[in-house]
Amino acid sequence: MKQYWLRESPPIEELRELTTYLGSEALARIFWYRNLRTIPEIQAFSKIADISVGDDLYNVKQCTETLLSHKSKGSKVVIYGDYDADGAVAASILFRFLSRVLEMNVTVYIPERHEEGYGLNYDALIKLAQQGADLVISVDCGVRDKELIERVTKETKMEIIVTDHHQPGDTFPTCCVVHPLYPGHEAENKYTSGGVVVWKIVRYVEEFLHLTHEFSDSVVDLAGISLVTDIMPLLGENRVILKRAIQKMRVNPTIGVRVLSEVSQVRLPEVTSYHMGYVLGPRLNASGRIGNQYTSTRLLSTDNIEKAREFAREAHEINTKRQELTKKMIEEAEKAIKVIGEKIIVVAVEEWEDGIIGLVAGKLMNKYHLPTLAISIDTNKGQAKGSARSFGEFDITGFLAKMQEHLDRFGGHHNAAGFSLSAANLPALINKADALLKTEYQTYIPQYIQYVDSLIVVSELQENFFLQLSNLEPFGHKNESPLFAVKGKVETYSFFGQQGTHLRIQLKTAEGPISALAFDALHLATKLEQGSEVVLIGRPKRDEYRGQMQLSFFVDEILDTLPMVEEKQ
Repeated sequence: MKQYWLRESPPIEELRELTTYLGSEALARIFWYRNLRTIPEIQAFSKIADISVGDDLYNVKQCTETLLSHKSKGSKVVIYGDYDADGAVAASILFRFLSRVLEMNVTVYIPERHEEGYGLNYDALIKLAQQGADLVISVDCGVRDKELIERVTKETKMEIIVTDHHQPGDTFPTCCVVHPLYPGHEAENKYTSGGVVVWKIVRYVEEFLHLTHEFSDSVVDLAGISLVTDIMPLLGENRVILKRAIQKMRVNPTIGVRVLSEVSQVRLPEVTSYHMGYVLGPRLNASGRIGNQYTSTRLLSTDNIEKAREFAREAHEINTKRQELTKKMIEEAEKAIKVIGEKIIVVAVEEWEDGIIGLVAGKLMNKYHLPTLAISIDTNKGQAKGSARSFGEFDITGFLAKMQEHLDRFGGHHNAAGFSLSAANLPALINKADALLKTEYQTYIPQYIQYVDSLIVVSELQENFFLQLSNLEPFGHKNESPLFAVKGKVETYSFFGQQGTHLRIQLKTAEGPISALAFDALHLATKLEQGSEVVLIGRPKRDEYRGQMQLSFFVDEILDTLPMVEEKQ
């Protein structure tokens, strides 16, 4: 069940200076909750800080020396990538750098999702060796493939470098591994994307060769996209990289980003992290889900405008097909849901498109507010592939690790993971999940809590309020857009839109009226009655319309009351 709780008010004496500086008590609370509790801290947070040159990544020097050794020998190098947006970005950045800056003999290999699955593949690596590859460098994969890598390097003369960011297993491969969570040598920025890991390696090589950072600066928009699409925490270095990425996208994006924005109808001068995650990102992911796994990498790698437009149109069309397929699969999933121990959803359907199951898992989790495993069963092969999503403190990859005796492969992050298994093992997997929930996870109570940062009064919503609020951007994972509440009496409400599914609400508050909008909100209409007191949960927005500034409140939820809870700060 989703619950909205108002954060406990900070000590009022700690807010006085911030309130004076920011011109709003609501803003003072928001900055305080984010541990920005002095004016210098706020000013530093608002600036674009310097970025490391990658020397905080363990083994980056060995990786660099290995690459340069193969360059001097004229070796054939293969970048082994992944089929999602982060993998496409990582492969594109490294391909561009090795081929155009270092002028190396390099190609890209991306596994086919359905036949080969995620990660390094023995047959593919052996074939690459037979085709003359001297060095394979993985991007966005490989950290859990220790035994496979050792087998391949024993059977061939091919060298392997692993660059990855996914949650590692108990042991690392014995080859050169560049990973921000390398045991005993964790980077300061431990949780970042595969694209950023590669981008930082490139920056280190530039520094090592006494080059400028002209190249890495030219592809920072790609690195930023990888952070958003792979749902990395937008704090510290990640946030700085993303701010730089957005600045570049607004002024001088890479060709692939520019043409993808054109077909997606994104106005680049106004681009935000939202467009990266919810407009551009799905199109980059779509080709790896149900299309040609190379489309997005080719789009982001080319400097030929006509080829870029061809790849962008292809990505856009595949995404439209993906949307239709997702809708169909969600309808099928609703009929097959099983809730294990009242704590986890498991849904398994035969012959599903396994490139879409991650989206199904995410949508079911968001609707029912329970961790979710979505599984596609291939009856011809007797195999099953699954995608898992969770929220809050529930470590879904850790949960899968406790059932790994029933799995062929698994891996991922704290709140997202993928796995595969024999279809015959599916009942045993479900039974093990049920047993775990009754023992080790007995005290776990799924609580989907949405914290409301502050009540606001209409008089606070002036130009300075929105200017100061923008200093917290870019918003995303771990740096979410602040959520507000406004109390008042419903004066009028009406429906609008082609299907009449949107709501326009006029609210009378103690400080004056405010107009509110709720989209696809028929379910909220039942909570409205003219003259009733309500609490609107959402976000204020100030837009220019026909030369005039208009203030609106965009509604997520409507409540009768909003409880305040005590939190540990």
